[in-house]
Amino acid sequence: MTDKADHIAWAAEAVAVFQRHCRTGDVHAIADLICDLGHLAEERGLDFLSDVRRGVGHWYAERHARDATNSGRTLQSRSPSSREGAKNTMTRQRLGVRVR
Repeated sequence: MTDKADHIAWAAEAVAVFQRHCRTGDVHAIADLICDLGHLAEERGLDFLSDVRRGVGHWYAERHARDATNSGRTLQSRSPSSREGAKNTMTRQRLGVRVR
């Protein structure tokens, strides 16, 4: 399994290649790349917004799994009545991530 540093390095390399081709600055590079990925998805007949939601869901899960690991906690499913569980559900809904 790869670690966070590997994923960051791969993403940085992809953004650097994109910037060389498009001559976009650091401030807009990721947003511009996401926009162009939308065009590519449309060209290929893919549901871009669905893919973005899924990607955000993966990022969210990995981020919170790392937070739990770093604090020595383990992630547990929370009942919908818990305040923190409800807060996480609302955050995921705002981001367009499916809540089950």
